[in-house]
Amino acid sequence: MKKILYFLLILLVACNKPIPFDFPENEKLIFCNCLFSPEAEWKVKVGYTFPYLDSGYDNWIGDATVYIVDDQKDTIYLNHYWKGEYRSDKQKPYENVYYKLFVIVGEDTLSSTSSSIPSGVDFNINEINKP
Repeated sequence: MKKILYFLLILLVACNKPIPFDFPENEKLIFCNCLFSPEAEWKVKVGYTFPYLDSGYDNWIGDATVYIVDDQKDTIYLNHYWKGEYRSDKQKPYENVYYKLFVIVGEDTLSSTSSSIPSGVDFNINEINKP
């Protein structure tokens, strides 16, 4: 019985001891997010990546060059609006036209693959369930 008591005491002490972890610094990368539809003007969010547990994000990029090139090589430049958000001047995407997004920040350039909106697609969201 004495051995069990010592074992439980050691286990209790070992379980309450903090274990330090050295997490490496996150690499600061540029990200952009652009979802588009024919009903809305172009809108792109640009910022730097951040640690997952960082609750106060404020790493938006306001000095990037953001533009979209369509499959006819026409270019749509987006202007900085607020907190890393870039918008077009009343220009909207069209169905069946392929677009490619470019973001230039300093010496870094991000580009997307070509994307388009298929014609005749209609959808709506009936409900959203969050567990």
